[in-house]
Amino acid sequence: MPGRRVVQARGMSLNEPAKTRRVRKTKSVRRREIAEAALRIMARHGYYGTSVARIAKAVGISNSALYQHFRNREDVLVAATELMGERAHEWIVAPSGSTALERLDKIAESHLPWAISAMESFVRPVFALVGVTEKARLEPSTPRAVLSSYELLLPVVEEGQREGSIRSEPGDLAWAILMFAWAEDMALLARVTEVTEAGASRRNFMRLLSAYAPPGAGISDGGQVADK
Repeated sequence: MPGRRVVQARGMSLNEPAKTRRVRKTKSVRRREIAEAALRIMARHGYYGTSVARIAKAVGISNSALYQHFRNREDVLVAATELMGERAHEWIVAPSGSTALERLDKIAESHLPWAISAMESFVRPVFALVGVTEKARLEPSTPRAVLSSYELLLPVVEEGQREGSIRSEPGDLAWAILMFAWAEDMALLARVTEVTEAGASRRNFMRLLSAYAPPGAGISDGGQVADK
């Protein structure tokens, strides 16, 4: 406009667009990003390869910026185990069924696809942590997650016992289902496709369920939960 001076900043073109203002992330959001990055790195490089430098680089911050959110590397890994604990029960709580037996069947069936989808964010990091029990500060998180899974399964098994479709000790079956899930995790890690893709895991779970079910409880000879 006539009579109006346009002041140009040194080194900036008049046609250069203004820089987008960066939005500062909250402390909780940044902490979660750091924990997520630690899980991804642990899945690829293992426990001892999950360094502060690698975590900070993955998040796009400096080492000193990371230390504004966590006191040390172990604190980051504790936060990562807590994040895993949040995900540990998804395969248990998502399935539904009209009876306890049907729900247990669907819970077991849901584990393998869930484990495949959570390989880098849960399965690999869990097994990377299991081998470092000398790190006592990290130990409580994993047992808590396992016990929480057991406590979610137990009421479903007890309901089956009340319905008459489950006999014997409910706690034993709840642990047996978790052991079945761990075996699938190991088969995935070891790439034993005979277990994960050829149906061996599924068939053996139905045999497991049959062992805890009285005759006529609704499990067919073909290894399926039959309509009653």
